[in-house]
Amino acid sequence: MLYLIPAYHFGYETSNGIRAEEAGNTEQAQGGFSYTGDDGNTYTVTYTSGEGGFRPQGEHLPVPPPTPEAILEALKKNEQDEAAGIFDDGKEYIDCVGRSCFLVND
Repeated sequence: MLYLIPAYHFGYETSNGIRAEEAGNTEQAQGGFSYTGDDGNTYTVTYTSGEGGFRPQGEHLPVPPPTPEAILEALKKNEQDEAAGIFDDGKEYIDCVGRSCFLVND
């Protein structure tokens, strides 16, 4: 069966210099807008949205700091564990060996 994804495109400009334009469909979109700030500067934002979420870009937007190496290493280990079938559900369980039992927190 063939499904058509409706597409759209719109844009506008106001008398005070605000401009916006966007094109997309029900799964993704891209566009941008610009405006003049109180300081007299023109600010422009371009963006995409879709499976990866809303992703704005603009020279005036803050940039997050780099991800710490320890976090990157932990994420890599998580990926490797999941690929090997190891999943941590965060729950504790009792593990008994012989007559000794231990509280295990994975």
